[in-house]
Amino acid sequence: MTTLTETLTTEEQTTLTQLEGTIRDGWHGFVTVGEALLTIRDQRL
Repeated sequence: MTTLTETLTTEEQTTLTQLEGTIRDGWHGFVTVGEALLTIRDQRL
């Protein structure tokens, strides 16, 4: 079975790794914003 990363070129794999880092770095902020939005909604603020 061939996985996606096995079919990527070296350049594509590098780009993917960088993008995954960006996603990982931004995840906490994304979750925090979502929680804030839920609180605003739930408390009808």
